[in-house]
Parts: sequence; structure tokens; C-alpha cells
Amino acid sequence: MEELNGPIADWLAGFGWSKDQIDWTTRIILLAGVILLSWLAAKLFRSAVIPMLQRLSQRTKATWDDQLFNDRMMRAMARLIPPILWYLLLGAVLYDLPLLLTFFRKVCLIYLIVTVLMLVNAFLDTLHEISTQHETLRNRPLKGIYQMVKLLAFCVGAILIVSILIGRDA
Repeated sequence: MEELNGPIADWLAGFGWSKDQIDWTTRIILLAGVILLSWLAAKLFRSAVIPMLQRLSQRTKATWDDQLFNDRMMRAMARLIPPILWYLLLGAVLYDLPLLLTFFRKVCLIYLIVTVLMLVNAFLDTLHEISTQHETLRNRPLKGIYQMVKLLAFCVGAILIVSILIGRDA
């Protein structure tokens, strides 16, 4: 990350700032860059990848893939991008602040777990919609099974979040 710190620090030094001001301002600029990059990646996914996947799924004869690539599922998938990028890139920005890096990585992991749970919820709702449209599955009591799987997923997610908060492996 030093290769990014140097030009930013030189630019700020041109304004006559002190070393402490330059260090923290550089770090803030890099954090803003990480946030901007994750926003742009999610925006690109929403505006380019999702429509492409939906067009591809509409070209097939099967109807289940149209529902699997519906807007709700795709939005849930797009929500995974920011916490993954933050988790990966924060190490480069906060490399010399291990306590702050550990804190932010825990926050990213919790955010990632929540977004995965939202994706699982959307996936199970989509599976329920697909199964209610099938003639052989329509009269089966599958809603209770899907709700049980959701409950199990949310319990596992809660356990993982608590284990992250207390610093123990799940």
C-alpha cells in the first residue's frame, strides 16, 4: 500500500500539512477509495451483470431459471460484493493498525453473514415459488420445510455472529 501512500502524501505535503495530518488524511482517502470501489463494483453488477444473466435465463425453455435469476435473488447477490471487497482491501489500508483492522474485519464478517442469510432467504422463497408451480409438488406441504431450513440457517448465522463477537471459532 506504500505505493499509494506516497503520491497522496506528497500531494498533501504540498499544502503544508504535518506528518500526522498527512498519515490520517491518506488513510481516510484510501478508505474512501475502498468504499467507492465496492460501491462501483456493486453498481456494475446491478447494471451490467444482472441484466445479462436475466436475458440469458429468459432465452432458455426452462422457467425455473427465470425465477432463480429474479430481481430479489440478484439484489441479494449484489449485497455480497461490498463486505467481501471491504474484508479483502481493508488489510491494505489498515496494515499498521492491527486492532482497528481486526475490529473492521469482524464488522465485515458480520455484515457478510447477514447478507448471506438474506440470500438464503431469497433463495428459499424462490424455491418455494418454483415448487408451487410444479404440478407434482403443488399439493405437498413444502412451506414448512422451507421455513424450517430458514430457521436453521438463521440459527447457524446467529451462532456465527456470536462467535465472531466473542472471538471464538464456531
